[in-house]
Amino acid sequence: MQKKSGYKNLDEIIRKDVVAVFAIMALMSLFHITNTLILARNLSKPQMGLFRMVLTLAQFIFVISLLGMDASFIRFFSRKNPAGYRWRPYLGKVLFFCAIPALILAFAAGSFYNLQGWYIFYLIAAILLSMANRLFTSLLKAKKYFAKATFLERSSSIFFFIFLIIFVASKGIYLNMVFLAYIISALLAVALIIFFAFRFLPSGKKPLPRHLPSNGLIFFGILATTIAMLNASQLFIAKMVSYQALAVYTVVLSVMRIFELSMNALYHVFVPSFNNDRPLEARRTIIFLLLIALAIGAFYFVLGGPLIHFLFQGKYDEGISLVPFFIGLGIMRILYIFPASIAAGRAKGKILRRFFYFNCLAAVCGLFIHYFLIMKWQLEGAALATGLTWALAVFLSFIAVKDEIFKKQPA
Repeated sequence: MQKKSGYKNLDEIIRKDVVAVFAIMALMSLFHITNTLILARNLSKPQMGLFRMVLTLAQFIFVISLLGMDASFIRFFSRKNPAGYRWRPYLGKVLFFCAIPALILAFAAGSFYNLQGWYIFYLIAAILLSMANRLFTSLLKAKKYFAKATFLERSSSIFFFIFLIIFVASKGIYLNMVFLAYIISALLAVALIIFFAFRFLPSGKKPLPRHLPSNGLIFFGILATTIAMLNASQLFIAKMVSYQALAVYTVVLSVMRIFELSMNALYHVFVPSFNNDRPLEARRTIIFLLLIALAIGAFYFVLGGPLIHFLFQGKYDEGISLVPFFIGLGIMRILYIFPASIAAGRAKGKILRRFFYFNCLAAVCGLFIHYFLIMKWQLEGAALATGLTWALAVFLSFIAVKDEIFKKQPA
């Protein structure tokens, strides 16, 4: 009977939460792809590459600077009621202290990649707004407002789309205008998120536990290594090849976004749902993830090349050769969801630390793999290196959480 109850639980998660989050992410991905399409057609390849490089740096730096506090909030408040704690002033303090390493890293990255003038400002603004976005939406996710959190977290894509349509109508798209529109869009999204968080999650009187930041450090390590595995190729390409090559790489990757939105939808729902003592349905969940990954891979195998040619009017056809590599990468990333959700949602102590150490090992190995393969094959080498890094991460992550997967439940 215990097993049957578990099956119903997984069915309910898939039917309700995952489908709802997936639908919203699909809508937001449509805006994201449309935005990429407009930019790729109207900006030069070096300009497109520079724009994507700044956003990649912002994503990497804000995750590092948060020190895993967003994951700590999800774990803590998925079991506790935020109304009983003074979370509002606490989040303000977190943002202030996390902004310090963010600024240091932003200037260091700007120096390394020779960013000057307004581009440093855009990078810093993108980092700070991303931090605020992630922290406030983590509270909504913890209390299972999955659909609202997903929509609000990505709502900047809608605002950005509106700006780009205005630019196209006025027959002028310039790089500085694009950056400024992106920052304003992110600011509007954060304002909406804060409004809804204050409305749905009242603040209480009890202080948050002191161990919360220390618990966040392990999640900081996991998230930082995950982002490193995801973005290492783009950072290497920008430095070792060219912004033009980076534009080709990121534009093709944006067309493969169905993998990413599926992964995010499943992960955002699985993490809070695994934060309990119910038995895991390992075999059934893995098969479910594999079927999704293979279905998406088959779609891109048939239509990936024609889509890239059609959407970008042949401008980025040189990147069609990357499609098979990105299919393999997408399959690995979706399979990674299961052990990653276990680690973020329910693993503790030795298992969580082991997951972190193995993630670090995969990320460090990935740096060497990227360097040598990009030196040899440039863009194809970058795509292959990313896929191999994630394959290693999947293998090691399953080893890391195997005790949790096979843990016997009390009778």
